[in-house]
Amino acid sequence: MKECGINFQVASNVYFGPLNGMIVGNNVYIAPNNVIIALDIEIGNNVIIGPNCVISGGNHLFDGTSFRFLKSLSSKVIINDGCWIAGNCTIVSGSTLPKFSILAGGAVLTKKFELEMGIYGGVPAKFIKNHIKV
Repeated sequence: MKECGINFQVASNVYFGPLNGMIVGNNVYIAPNNVIIALDIEIGNNVIIGPNCVISGGNHLFDGTSFRFLKSLSSKVIINDGCWIAGNCTIVSGSTLPKFSILAGGAVLTKKFELEMGIYGGVPAKFIKNHIKV
């Protein structure tokens, strides 16, 4: 792992692929049954990742007949400070979740978003609305 902050908590049955490209901030919690392919993933401070999520910092190349035997490409995944990723989400290579945002349950994040304190959801994820501090 490139960097790891304090109070990094990982529940049971979490699979990590290569960790050499992963940066984790302080107070990060990863719930059970996640799959994280950490080719190039940055997780900020105070992040919650719900159960059954897939986060992949890599993507396969195609040689015209197969995806299987070629080297993977990586494109950074950024989960900024204070985010909550609900259960059953997928985050693909090249995606960004802005600070203090929520990724709704079952959403698929496929691109970079910039608006902080947003709720993003759907397949593919889109901006739904801003949330307010309670």
